[in-house]
Amino acid sequence: MIEKNTTKNVDLNTINGRIKYFIENILQITPNEFSRNLGKNRSDWLYKILKNEVEPGPKTLNQIFDVYPDHKFWILTGDKESEPVDQKTNDSSFENLKIDDKLIELYKLTLGKLSMQEKDIMLLDRKVDVLKKQNENMTEEIRDLKNLVQELINH
Repeated sequence: MIEKNTTKNVDLNTINGRIKYFIENILQITPNEFSRNLGKNRSDWLYKILKNEVEPGPKTLNQIFDVYPDHKFWILTGDKESEPVDQKTNDSSFENLKIDDKLIELYKLTLGKLSMQEKDIMLLDRKVDVLKKQNENMTEEIRDLKNLVQELINH
């Protein structure tokens, strides 16, 4: 067992960082042990992932998830509420999911779209604020005009 590490120097926003954190902090084993648990004699492939030189491919992800299915969702998403995943409550449709290039691209595309949508929402929120202020101003102007019309009628 290796000494428990901190999240220092580990970017949990990347799948590489989550794999590193998973090995060092959740499993508390060495990369060599992790590689052997996946049935591989060498771990040079894993060090490339841990050093952010390459991203894990679909085959590698499927090998990890075959051995560690309870942590699939967290490794993929980093969702804090999903770690650890209780096997009894794990969604069976997700449990049987196999990762392929299309799914990885979809995941990256979705993250990009979410970021763009967040920016769009912020811009729309600003526009709503401007429209609310304009509405308040127009409501005051209408009230003033009504008062003026009423005064003219009364005279």
